[in-house]
Amino acid sequence: MNSSNAARKLRFAKMHGAGNDFIVLNGIDQDLSDITREQWQKLAHRQFGIGADQILLVEKAARPDADFRYRIFNADGLCALCSIKVSLAKTPCALKLHIQSSP
Repeated sequence: MNSSNAARKLRFAKMHGAGNDFIVLNGIDQDLSDITREQWQKLAHRQFGIGADQILLVEKAARPDADFRYRIFNADGLCALCSIKVSLAKTPCALKLHIQSSP
């Protein structure tokens, strides 16, 4: 989301569990590769953004033995957990998003 596309619409889900709330973004059906640390921070901001403890970005799998991969960003915009390759059964929030976006 550079300055030329800062106003674009993002498809997301807001989920919560175990006392935390998450923004879940589908990076499979929309290109989110250009989002900066500052933009992750703005999305997570509770007064001026969507508000969340963390942002979960679901992306296409890079390996044939995984259904998808995801990255988790903290509210400060830093990647907390990156390059994770998982099967669908291991992450309920990502699983729900994957099922909802499947044809």
